[in-house]
This record gives sequence, structure tokens and C-alpha cells, in this order.
Amino acid sequence: RLSLSKKEFHEDLLTLIEPEQPVPSRTDFLMSYLMEGGFEYEPRSNINLLFKPIVADETAIAAIVARKRTISGHFDESNPFTMENISEWELANVYFNLGDDEQVVGVELNRAVAQNPKTLIQDIASHINSISPRNSYEIHVFELPNKESFWQAVESFGSEITSLTFDMVMPNPVKDSLSATEKAMDRLKTVKGQRLQETYTNNDGLNLDNDMVRDHVKRTEGGSGGVSAKSHGTHVYSTDKSGRTVELDDEFGASEGEKTGLLDRLRNILLR
Repeated sequence: RLSLSKKEFHEDLLTLIEPEQPVPSRTDFLMSYLMEGGFEYEPRSNINLLFKPIVADETAIAAIVARKRTISGHFDESNPFTMENISEWELANVYFNLGDDEQVVGVELNRAVAQNPKTLIQDIASHINSISPRNSYEIHVFELPNKESFWQAVESFGSEITSLTFDMVMPNPVKDSLSATEKAMDRLKTVKGQRLQETYTNNDGLNLDNDMVRDHVKRTEGGSGGVSAKSHGTHVYSTDKSGRTVELDDEFGASEGEKTGLLDRLRNILLR
């Protein structure tokens, strides 16, 4: 899920003379960068990627991410001893549901494009963050885990949890919010914070049966953050390794042209 917070910036002479522009809604901000014809970007050295929307409406996008690869081989039939380089594109489908504060993204797993789906989306977010204006949003990417996967993991582990780390973007609303969330947001408002990062440790074992832990875990289940749990150095749970998956048929593949009802079906699949 894409979680958005207000961009942090430092006062300088430019900010004194630059007129302040109104901040768009989260949906309008994301659509303005993801729907307008696509873009090329290079997240790391020698990795060239192309993002291109295929079908889009006001709140949903079906797109592709293409990675340009160079292959060396003997391709000339008339001269099989000559080594040549040719370019080809590997494709991965990417789907967005940006309406009703969902901001949920589905990524096709194609390791020729990216080893990790989260890395693919993180690279897109980093590119947009680098070019978007200072008075807009910072995009954060968190895995959307299976419901109850945290509790299933810690309960089935059979031993005490000695370390618990939360990393959350707090301005994003969470369904069925509890008072612990309100208190956490009050703390951030006091210090003008945007992101809550907390680690709790106890070698004798942490108490997980309390409103704060339950509420923080609920936020991570909604895609507003991540959580990791350890027991004396042993990894018990990580949001990044508990992402939801779904199988799609060929009609969702990348191709030009009208796809009747595709975006409505995507919206029904991509829900937090």
C-alpha cells in the first residue's frame, strides 16, 4: 500500500519568495503522476525502467513496468561466429486502486523485472518523490500483509517475543481506529512528526496483550506501516515477508485497447 505524508522541507530564501500552492488530495496527487503517459527512470546503475499506464479512470490504473535488458549472443545467421548485443524488454503488470483512501497496489511477480514486488513499487515511489514539489506528499511503501498473520506467527512460535519494531505513517486513516491510535497521533502532532518508528525490547519477553500493540498491528494490516517480531535474535515475523497474493487470469495482462469492466474488477481485488 502507498502511504502518504506531507513532505518535509527546510526554510530558505526560496521558500520566502515562492508562493504556497494548495495541496491536492492523495488520489489526485498520485493520479497526476501515474496516469499521464508514463515515464522512464533509472533507480540504480544500468537498470533502465519504463512505467506506462494501459487503462485508467479516475481512481484505478492498469499499467506495465518494462525493464530494458541487453543480451549477448550469436544472432547473425549469415555469420554465426560474430558476437552481438541486442536489447529486449521484460514486462510486469502493475495495478492501482487509488480511490476511497485505498492506495492499494498489486504487482505481477516477474524476477526479470524486479526480484521483489515491493522494490518495484518503491522505485516508482522514489522517482515520484524526487520530482514532486516540496509542498506535496512523500510516498511510503508498505507491504499489505494477510490478515491475522502477525498473531498467527507469534502464537504458533511457542516462545517469548523479545523484540518488536513498528514503522508507521500516522496521518493515514485506519478502519476501526482505537484510542491508542489517537494517542499516538497526538504525540506526533506535539512534535510535528509524520512517521512513528518504535522498537520495544525485553529479554524476559514482551507483553503483546494490550491495546497499543493490537492497534499498531491493525494499522500494519491496513497497509499503513510495517512490523517485525524477534525472539532472542530469531526472526518470528516480518510484514515484508507476509504480503497478500492473488491469482489473475490472462485478461489482466498488459496490452493496449479497451478492457471492459477491468478496472471495476481490479478495485474489488485491491482492497486493504
